[in-house]
Amino acid sequence: MAEFFVHLSQARHNESLAEYLLDKPYYDWAITACFYSAIHYFEARLFIEYTQNDKKHSETSIPLDDKGEWIYTPHRWRERLVHNHFSRSTWISFRNLREASELARYLSYYPKRLKVVFKEIPSYEIFQPKNAQHSVNKDLQIMKKDLRVELGEFLHGLEMEKSDWLKASLVIHKLLDNFSSKEEILQQGKAALRQFLSRGEIDFFEQHLRSKGYEFK
Repeated sequence: MAEFFVHLSQARHNESLAEYLLDKPYYDWAITACFYSAIHYFEARLFIEYTQNDKKHSETSIPLDDKGEWIYTPHRWRERLVHNHFSRSTWISFRNLREASELARYLSYYPKRLKVVFKEIPSYEIFQPKNAQHSVNKDLQIMKKDLRVELGEFLHGLEMEKSDWLKASLVIHKLLDNFSSKEEILQQGKAALRQFLSRGEIDFFEQHLRSKGYEFK
């Protein structure tokens, strides 16, 4: 199972490729790279927020039927997790990226999930620069903002889980749910934290902040 920074590094690598391809006649591959960037950003968020192994990666939490087989495909289950835990705009953006990348790769799509429709031209003729730009500059950015990727990176870098896995998970979960950035947390200080964290959790968090050279304003 990939670690947080492995997912984050892969997500940024894929995003860089998508940005590079925006200026090339490979708009279909820019969209595909963008979708796989979104997947790794999402998996990084799961890893940073949960301590249980069955929740740290979407594919280890797929429900099973009576025969022990997956009820959902990994992509469908991941999309369901996004739908259940994040904003509607994030879910729509993730779905847009998945559907566009599937069309780019397979030349097929499922209108209203009723039947499969196949395109009769190659994907590089279907997509235009504006389609790839929308994927990279809008859909992916909506996801990153709601997933709070930069804040997750900062919190994981404090290495709180090394001293107490459970408390670290609780603190990180609450901070990701209620703050959008490192700067917001440090500037608002303890008074803002008291609305969401217990005294013990604040002390735990502050201890790890100071160990990395950070202080509340």
